[in-house]
Amino acid sequence: MSAQAQYSAHQGTAGSGSGPLNAERATAARPLIDKARLLSLAEQAGGMGHWAWDVASGAVALSGEAAGIFGAAPETFEAWLGLIQPEDHALVRRYFDQAVQHSRGFECEVRLEARGEAGLRTLILKGQPECDGARRPIAVYGVVSDVTEAFAAVRALHDRTEMLGMAAAMAGLGHAVWSRTKGTPPYCSDEMARLHGLTSDAFLHLYPSPEARASLLAAGDQDRFQAVARRGFEQGESYDIAYAMTGLDGEIREIREIGRPLLESGAYARFLVTAQDVTAQVRVTRELAELNRQKDKLFSIIAHDLRNPFNSVLGYADLLAAKSRELSPGKIATYAHMVRESAACVHNLIENLLAWGAYQIRDGAFKSEAFDLGAAVSEGLAPLMHMAEAKGVTIVNLIGAVQGRGDEALIRVVVRNLVSNAIKFSRPGGVVRITAQPQAQAGAPAMVRVTVRDDGVGIPPSAAGALFELDNDLSSPGTRGEKGTGLGLYLCRDIVTRHGGVISVDSAPGTGAAFWFTLPVAG
Repeated sequence: MSAQAQYSAHQGTAGSGSGPLNAERATAARPLIDKARLLSLAEQAGGMGHWAWDVASGAVALSGEAAGIFGAAPETFEAWLGLIQPEDHALVRRYFDQAVQHSRGFECEVRLEARGEAGLRTLILKGQPECDGARRPIAVYGVVSDVTEAFAAVRALHDRTEMLGMAAAMAGLGHAVWSRTKGTPPYCSDEMARLHGLTSDAFLHLYPSPEARASLLAAGDQDRFQAVARRGFEQGESYDIAYAMTGLDGEIREIREIGRPLLESGAYARFLVTAQDVTAQVRVTRELAELNRQKDKLFSIIAHDLRNPFNSVLGYADLLAAKSRELSPGKIATYAHMVRESAACVHNLIENLLAWGAYQIRDGAFKSEAFDLGAAVSEGLAPLMHMAEAKGVTIVNLIGAVQGRGDEALIRVVVRNLVSNAIKFSRPGGVVRITAQPQAQAGAPAMVRVTVRDDGVGIPPSAAGALFELDNDLSSPGTRGEKGTGLGLYLCRDIVTRHGGVISVDSAPGTGAAFWFTLPVAG
């Protein structure tokens, strides 16, 4: 008997013949034939075929749809196995052995060469053993499905989902959907949960509605957000809101959130919320605003503080040129002194502007090398000695053999500005002392603290904190009416901070001032 005949016998199909007995059998078999036809139609519609394997004879029979899937109608197990990719043979044998030895059904994925196409086709093979009265397996029946296109569609969908997920992660964009229908669970994307420092399940458990997240927001944003989000969810109103949020991980983020109602059959059914982490964008915007503010302040300094001293220089110089023969020696000396003071102010401002400009051209970069701190301070003092002598102020450099690390030229700019300030606010006969003390900090790089101390008029504590800001309006004349711009201390703070140090002042009115900064020490 052929394998196909055996398979037909298993399916209960009737043979052909004549006579009353054959007619009776044909009549009885007609429902089975109809069922077989229906099964064949179902297979064609579902892209599925069925098969049978006889344990005793090893014969295999495939339905027409199954044979079409495999591209052949093999009659033996080995011939059938030969159609499948060799890498999958061991897997198929193992499953058939389990079906016979343990009466266990199976489902596995196998591959075969695509007919007339490049690549492989993917099939799902399902089998179930059939046993006799003694529960001995006598055959294995099953179905086969070609899932190549279905798998390709799933992979394409998975790839698109992965790409969307990557794009959402790169953009810091998450979304969640809350339903207005009871019994319909909400949804939260992984990125939305991550923004809140949670897993998706924890997010959905903690926040049954959009406004429930208000407690995570900065105190100043909570009431506003809660009102907007509640109205949006309850009434189906769109909103677009920005706020600062502290996740359960403690990280503060700047968030932009958009809420939109979703309609089904024209009725409000769900509410979609998208939230984007815009912390980096907000930071850049603030930095640009700060740079613009600094630019405006610098132009203001240049326009006002550079013009006024020049006007004084030109005015007194014109007066001396026009009336030198009429003026007494005392008046000439007074005017000459005023010209010199104005010129010194202009010189100091130009030096700071040039230093600041060179620093910005290098984008705040500086050398990091060892240098003799005491020698650098002495060189920074050289341009100020005439100013100190003219006012009767003594400058004492008490820094010994200390090796600093950083940009020596920039540190000289810091020292020059601090000492110039000290001379400005010292009384005639005063002393300015410059010292250096090591700063030991456990687990931190070794630093040295450089202090410029004067015994002048001092600074009120309320004003000390703002001295290093570019936009402070605390500039006051020195003990002889010397003018300042506020640029010098701002430049000092910028340089010291970029070196990894800090700068500050200790002072009180009438007791002098001690400006100090820290600097890395060369190891």
